[in-house]
Amino acid sequence: TLLRRLAAKNIPGMPQYLRILLVQQQVPGHDTKNALQTLLEANTRQTDLLDEQRRLEEQLDQGEIDEATVERLGEIAAELETMDPDRTKEQARKILRGLQFTNQMMESPTSNLSGGWRMRLALAQALFVPCDLLLLDEPTNHLDLHALGWLTQYLVNSEQTMIVVSHDRNFLDICTDMISMENKQLKYFVGNYSAFKLHQEEKASHHAQILDAAERQRTKAMAFVQKQQHESSQKKKKGRVDPKKQRQAKMVKEKKLDRIGNYREDGKRYKMFSLAKMSESSVRIAQKVQIQDV
Repeated sequence: TLLRRLAAKNIPGMPQYLRILLVQQQVPGHDTKNALQTLLEANTRQTDLLDEQRRLEEQLDQGEIDEATVERLGEIAAELETMDPDRTKEQARKILRGLQFTNQMMESPTSNLSGGWRMRLALAQALFVPCDLLLLDEPTNHLDLHALGWLTQYLVNSEQTMIVVSHDRNFLDICTDMISMENKQLKYFVGNYSAFKLHQEEKASHHAQILDAAERQRTKAMAFVQKQQHESSQKKKKGRVDPKKQRQAKMVKEKKLDRIGNYREDGKRYKMFSLAKMSESSVRIAQKVQIQDV
């Protein structure tokens, strides 16, 4: 799918340095990890730093002290300070509470959660982990009214860049731009879903008017042709067929039929230009000239 290709950066021109996160459909269940721990560990950068800090501190406790280890511990401490582990843990709890997790559910093993709650946990991971581009595929699935309201408000207040795929039309009104697939091409529209829907309805109405005008022209042309054919047949019966007028009627018929449906998107009809065929006699051909020495 398009989202998977975006997540894999398998699109020409996609910047490789971007941190792109695609929400999992469901978090696997574990007997030894609870929901809060699973959410915190999703931020692998912070988890890796904490593990490295713990390992280096154990080396110091064992007397393995060197300048490089001390310097690295200082770098880790500085980076963790910007992350603020205590604030991070509270942020994780806030996201879980917003998705209607109780304190008991946060502390219980994820294997005790149903499939729907594991999907909510996957969504919580996507909202919790820092990234440059967040890809949300049907994020409102399995959400009750309270969780949906919280998610909507959370995303509205977020400065995160997101691409959302959803069948929930009301939820799509949080978006600032719409992308639709038409005839195997991506079409872009600036505005939320309500504005996009209104634009599509106006566009469809405009095309319907063009088709209606083309049909009226076709009906009018066919009526004219039938009238000419009827008059021609009447003249044949009376033996008064004029070959010149018959040729003119044929030319008019072909001209009218050629014009049917020739309308631009703005509703105006294309102008028909006829090109006169050129014969050899009308073309001036250069003659070869030889110059002899005198």
